[in-house]
Amino acid sequence: MTFQIGKYKFKVAPLLLKAVYDKIKIRRTNTETKVTDKIIITGEVWFKNGDKETRHFRNHFVLYGLFACANWFAATNLGTASDVPARAWATSPFTYGTMTLGTNTTTPTVASMTALVAPIGSGIGTIPNSQAGSTGSTSTSAWALYTATWNAGTITGTVGEVGLFLNISTSLVTFGATPSVTARTFASRLSVADGDFTAQAINTSYAFTANWQLTFSFA
Repeated sequence: MTFQIGKYKFKVAPLLLKAVYDKIKIRRTNTETKVTDKIIITGEVWFKNGDKETRHFRNHFVLYGLFACANWFAATNLGTASDVPARAWATSPFTYGTMTLGTNTTTPTVASMTALVAPIGSGIGTIPNSQAGSTGSTSTSAWALYTATWNAGTITGTVGEVGLFLNISTSLVTFGATPSVTARTFASRLSVADGDFTAQAINTSYAFTANWQLTFSFA
């Protein structure tokens, strides 16, 4: 078989040409469908405080966050209705899952963390006045969005870290068993120290809203 590029002619064995075509076709198919042996979990957090809206990337799961991912597939169920992270998140007064803010800007996230370094407010931090959530998807990804809002004047200071707390287990479940979950378990953190965002002073004249989106996509 002969083919020509410009003034040059080439002879290629039909079987060789077919092999090249098949390889290109396979690559194209895999690229189009993006089917892969890897799933990437990414986090995107953005703030809104009055007219100021800032968008940041990165998601730092701590160890309990990894346990939660594995337990989804290993547990026989996730217990009662209040044990399901999303339902627990939306249940006022947000006893099970929530989000809090902190002021620390110098301590990077490590896997063993169980709380923010310097929470704004007492305990794990000041709980939002309202919380909401939603889900979405494309042909190659799916996500869960957590939204937390503090009313104007509820919190003060400069945000240097953010923590996501869910109603999840603090240990890996025995395969096929029901996990014993713990309310407000520290699942993930973003911080200035990790290079995720620039410290942001809270304008107390406006509500402060933090959106935390976890996206699961093919690599």
